[in-house]
Amino acid sequence: MIERTREWIEAELAREAKIIDRVRKKGTDQELLSVVTTVAHNLGDLSRVVDTWRPAFVSSELGHRYQRLGHEDGVRLFDGIFLYAGDLNKKLMAKENHRFLSLRSPKALRRERSFLLPFGPYFYDWGRMIGSTKLLDDSERAEILLALANIHERSPEENGCLRAIAGIHSVLPVEKLGRLLPPAQSVLLKRGGVQLALRQSEPDFLKKFHAGVER
Repeated sequence: MIERTREWIEAELAREAKIIDRVRKKGTDQELLSVVTTVAHNLGDLSRVVDTWRPAFVSSELGHRYQRLGHEDGVRLFDGIFLYAGDLNKKLMAKENHRFLSLRSPKALRRERSFLLPFGPYFYDWGRMIGSTKLLDDSERAEILLALANIHERSPEENGCLRAIAGIHSVLPVEKLGRLLPPAQSVLLKRGGVQLALRQSEPDFLKKFHAGVER
């Protein structure tokens, strides 16, 4: 059983390493960042699984091999490609893919699978869809807009929700939706971060964000 488990883990790690290598060489910046985010989360899950093993296995050579593969103190498998993925995820993507708990409040987002968020910070097209879909009315859109603004208030360094707001604004002025909110809430849409995001085009944002990608 132990040997079979080890073989399965090794095969999966090899598969994911090949995917990173391929997209690193030939993929777009967005594809690369999406892949390293997925793999970094998978490596974290693997490390947490190892932590549940019997203490003797956790402290064994096998346990050490599969812990913290995306970190400096982990084993450098596949020429350090997992360390590369972990570093790039930490540098650009970790802060963009937290649990967006405020978005649990708008119940309308549970209505359709298409309302699921993509990888952050790539929420602009999602915002355009939210702003234009016939599956939502404006009061529901206003509630979603408020949840996005609240996330920005709590995490000003996170870009995705601002890009979602900009996407909504590109098809439906947020001022119009703001009028459906109480004044104490609509004032969030007038804050500097939101207003700057509304004036920044998506290509300009992506150019600046992707400047941090290292191949």
